[in-house]
Order: sequence, then C-alpha cells, then structure tokens
Amino acid sequence: MREKCRIKACLPTLFVLSLLTVLSGCSKPSDQPAEKAAQPSVESAATPGTSPLAIPIVGERRTTSSGLIYEEIEIGTGPRPLIGQSLQIYYTGRLEEGGKPFDNGVFNYNPIKDKTIKGWKIGILGDGEIEPMRIGGRRKLIIPPDLGYGGLETGPVPANSTLIFEIELKRVID
Repeated sequence: MREKCRIKACLPTLFVLSLLTVLSGCSKPSDQPAEKAAQPSVESAATPGTSPLAIPIVGERRTTSSGLIYEEIEIGTGPRPLIGQSLQIYYTGRLEEGGKPFDNGVFNYNPIKDKTIKGWKIGILGDGEIEPMRIGGRRKLIIPPDLGYGGLETGPVPANSTLIFEIELKRVID
C-alpha cells in the first residue's frame, strides 16, 4: 500500500518529464554542421511580411531597398541594444565625393530621444532587411541623400551629399 502512495505522489512529476521528453523530440534535427547550427537565427528578427534578414558577413557590401549601403567591418559579440537604451558610438563621417571627413567623435545616442538622420537609425538599429548592430561591432554606412540631409546644406556637408560613416557600437549607457 505504501508503494502505491509513493507512485501516486510521483505521477505529476513523471507526467511533466514525459511531456518535456516528447516535446524536445519534436524539433527537426539540424542538417547543418555544429558550428553553423550554433549561429543565432536572424530570420526571427525580420519584420513580418518581409524577407528574412541576411546573416552579416565581414567585408560584404549590401544594399537595402531604401538605398542604404552597409558593410560589416567587425561583427560585435555583445548583445543587440534594446529600443530606448542609450548607446555610446564612435564614428567618423566623410563625404563620398572626395572622401573629406566632416565629423568624428563619440556620440551618446538614444534612438528615441535624439534626432539623427534616417540612415543612422536604420544602419545601427536595423529594419526588416538589415540586422541590428551588436555591442562591439563596427559597420560602414553609405547613406544616400534621402536618408541623410537631403537638399539641406548642413555645416560642411553640401546639399544632396552621399555620406559615409564608419560606426563602432561601443556600449549601452544606462
């Protein structure tokens, strides 16, 4: 009789363990080698209704449908920033025409509070086509005028300029 009571007490635990075992066997085994399977999936980060994000490759230049051209210089190993977090960014800005630098420095950037050019926001935080940067990452952005300052002349930047930024996402500031 005592044996039956012990078995009854264990039934809920056995049921949960059995269920977990069955559920863990439902996923399809990966056909990829272990190192590829270990890479994080970026498909789930895609905006619904768009194609999956491309896996970043150092040195490969890609163009988004908005016209932003980007190239991974170094893929960060830290986390992706969350919306609303302030970020410390090292940057150098150049004009495409002549390659003349027009700005550089450290920028403490909050994407919600700070107004920046659209190409920066897309290039750092990503969208449905480009993966957000990770802390420690470096990326080159070639920003067409409509994602930059457009027809405005801004300081040393002539109107309708294509801008080239090298950006390093150093850390989250909070």
